Amino acid sequence: MASAPETVRMLVVSLAGGMPAQEIRRLAALDELPDKILAEEAYGAREIDDMALAALGGVRGRLLGALPASLAVAIMAWARRGEFDVMLSWSERSAFPLAMLLALTPRRRTRHIAVLMWPFNESSPSRARRAAKRVVYRLLARHGIDRFCLPSPRQRELALDRWGIPASSVLPVLWPIDTRFWRPMQGAGDVIASAGVEMRDYPTLLAALEGLPIPCHIAAGKGFLRPQSGAVDADLARLAGESLPANVTVGPRSPVAMRELYARSRFVVVPILPSQSDNGVTVVAEAMAMERAVISTATEGHAEVLVDGVNCVLVPAGDAAALRAAICELWEDPERCARLGAAGRELVVPAHGHEQWISALRAAAAELAGSRTPAPAAPAPAAAGESR
Repeated sequence: MASAPETVRMLVVSLAGGMPAQEIRRLAALDELPDKILAEEAYGAREIDDMALAALGGVRGRLLGALPASLAVAIMAWARRGEFDVMLSWSERSAFPLAMLLALTPRRRTRHIAVLMWPFNESSPSRARRAAKRVVYRLLARHGIDRFCLPSPRQRELALDRWGIPASSVLPVLWPIDTRFWRPMQGAGDVIASAGVEMRDYPTLLAALEGLPIPCHIAAGKGFLRPQSGAVDADLARLAGESLPANVTVGPRSPVAMRELYARSRFVVVPILPSQSDNGVTVVAEAMAMERAVISTATEGHAEVLVDGVNCVLVPAGDAAALRAAICELWEDPERCARLGAAGRELVVPAHGHEQWISALRAAAAELAGSRTPAPAAPAPAAAGESR
């Protein structure tokens, strides 16, 4: 990974505390884990997250610990705004509290890049609530968020066309994956695979697979049909207590085991419920990076790399008969699978690789740092454990 720039003082704010960077690097070097974009290496950044919050002691730690973690982490970052040129926040939960705090203190404030997943869905049932959200977003775009990093293509369109976010404030990047770890590998091609939970339409997939002589493994936990998967009550009631189709197995997979499943699969099926966001994009990108054809759902927000007939087959949402037909046709045509898979790899490496993400955020940070009003003198050093 390229060395980090030295001229921009950046703080990354998130709620994603996890494996230490040294362990990530060790496992990635052993080819046991996809490599991650680490803030310190990629951007020369410091980090504040829920792990830093947990490490705080004393009165401050107790006070912040009594707040929701998203607000507490935002306050920790906001209190140190004079030390940094740019703050990069991950997800709505950390971005919006930080943006509001920055908007309340606009004088010589730190610039803010917010990585957001699906902020612009028009799902509010009330017209008044939608109008209120539109006002809030425009205010945040003017005073609290300088760049909206929106990896979902449909979310970018909604931000520009329906919510009035200036085009100059939107970064057109795509979610990054490690295209070295997810690489072409030989496999038997004797199964198909599916994976993930978020907004998955597994009831439709199970109905499509019923009775077929095609084995499928769904890489998900035991709760893959719970409401968070998007299954509606009627589907859950129908499936409750019933055994899975004889040709379907279910169970989570480690990254290495998931790679082996992709390699063994003739193609990968990603069934998605109607959505305005790119749900399933990680599985789609991983499968394509391994030169596997993909069957997915033609949702409004489907992943940008899905091009029907070029690198995938798209079917209507909730249509088990169409999905069944697509599965049968592609299963019987290994040469077409290979063509679609090769086209997918060719597109996904530049579109979803680490470099496109790092380059875009570095450029945005450098631009924003150059436009920032000079910061006041740095405050006293932060307490131990406040950042890592």
